[in-house]
Amino acid sequence: MLALFPEGDEEAKAFLEHAGINIPYIGSAPYAEIGIGGTPTILQTNSDGVVVREWQGELTPWQQKKMLADATDSKWSLGHLLGGL
Repeated sequence: MLALFPEGDEEAKAFLEHAGINIPYIGSAPYAEIGIGGTPTILQTNSDGVVVREWQGELTPWQQKKMLADATDSKWSLGHLLGGL
């Protein structure tokens, strides 16, 4: 998992620390250059780094549970995920 912020790494690290979110890597990039239109955006990738699913905006509690279940369920193949886009 990685968090990507438009700000620099220090601001991102401070935000995540304050929010109590512990992830191993933080990157920064201008969102417009990588096709992200707003936050929050969650991208699920396959083992080749190809985006197979995307969620934009604040998720409802039900959507959060479904997204986490889909992202961690090994039965979801790339074809199944692409069919859900």
